[in-house]
Amino acid sequence: MGKRRTPLFVLILLLAISAVSILGTALFVKREEAETATKGKTLKVVASFYPVYISALNVTDGVEGVELSNLTEPTTGCLHDYTLTPKDMKTLSKADVLLVNGGGIENFVADVAKAYPKLKIVDISKDLKVEDHDHSDTKEHSQESDADTEDHDHEHDQENNAHYWMSLPLYRQQVKTMATELAKIDSVHASQYEANGKTYDGKLAELAKEEENLKGRLSHAVVFHEAFSYFCNDLGCQVEYTLDLDEERQVSAGEVRDTLNALKTMDSKVVIAEETYGKKMAERMKVEVGASIIYLDPLTRGQGNYSKDAYLDGMRENLNRLAEGLKQIQLQIQIQLQLQ
Repeated sequence: MGKRRTPLFVLILLLAISAVSILGTALFVKREEAETATKGKTLKVVASFYPVYISALNVTDGVEGVELSNLTEPTTGCLHDYTLTPKDMKTLSKADVLLVNGGGIENFVADVAKAYPKLKIVDISKDLKVEDHDHSDTKEHSQESDADTEDHDHEHDQENNAHYWMSLPLYRQQVKTMATELAKIDSVHASQYEANGKTYDGKLAELAKEEENLKGRLSHAVVFHEAFSYFCNDLGCQVEYTLDLDEERQVSAGEVRDTLNALKTMDSKVVIAEETYGKKMAERMKVEVGASIIYLDPLTRGQGNYSKDAYLDGMRENLNRLAEGLKQIQLQIQIQLQLQ
């Protein structure tokens, strides 16, 4: 016959069971309260400009409580010389998270961090290995004379070329970083951010296969926007010279001369330019040295397309334009051979 349980033992056992039950209930209630508080709160996420905003549209898609906005106007383009407006400051004062491309494009980040210390600033380029996309052989204003130097105050050092979204591998890493960082900030919806990131990356992977079909078909080119350096690099195309043009650029005589000299040394004289700001110079190169012009979109504005697939559509259009341009160049070569 077993030993009889003493009242003291039973009392201790009941107290232990009660303590475990109370502790478990308290932890459950605390977790429920935390989740309820998070679910009821709006997470205000602000993207710095177009490429970052399109990424965020995909990563935050369907996530409850996320309010996403774009800081700058659709027509802003790159933010190299952008100055925050009072409206921007008001938007940031109410934001919880600011997503930035990084690499120095958003030159106002330090001021924003100082003005709003509680604002979480996520640099989506922080995990990039840009050295794998080196452009050290690119010649940028390399032959300018001393007299022309003073005209280049707008020149961007190639080392500070932060147009990472024009490289599919780099852009895919930016998307992954964004999803990971938002998951840390809003842990209740972590699985959704991560799932969205993977879904979007799957679409980008399909686009990368299309890009692979054009790899090696263009050996070298002169570009009229530094963003195209990344695009060319992924295609195995050597950039012989970069003339970075935008709405404020005043091109010097030395730059024109250096562009012409670079093209004259090339067997296939190809210029890749943005039509909005590069057409006038590109057409001049076409007349003076018979250059073939391919107009691409650096995807800084989106041409009014702010849908989730806007980046995919823009890059696919660039690939199509490149393929068509190469086709026309090949046709011209064949005609010239027949005429000889």
